[in-house]
Amino acid sequence: MWNALKLVKIWEGKQNEKAPEGSAAFAVQWFENRLAEASLEVEKLFKDFKLSEALKTLYSLIWDDFCSWYLEWVKPAPDQPINAGVYQKTVMFFVKTDAVAPSLHAVHHRRNIPRAARAAG
Repeated sequence: MWNALKLVKIWEGKQNEKAPEGSAAFAVQWFENRLAEASLEVEKLFKDFKLSEALKTLYSLIWDDFCSWYLEWVKPAPDQPINAGVYQKTVMFFVKTDAVAPSLHAVHHRRNIPRAARAAG
């Protein structure tokens, strides 16, 4: 996430309201859907105590979907501006993926609870 954030911060000074969205509009919609889907999946996996699978889903969302696919789709060409709306959405995705990330804290917390206590609660 650190390198992804550094990349997005480079775009901060390249925002332009009039820059074309191009395929970035599709990418934004795709990732919004993927984020909602993954959030539901992680929530269900936590309820079922399938922590390993939940972590795999979070990892795939952040690394495969966001860093590998989404950022490549919205990345402007060298020396070109990025559409300001697309930039703002991209920054918001950091906040939203961070909203999913507390699930990682929940995994750490649950890992430190004895199994009998988890089963009882």
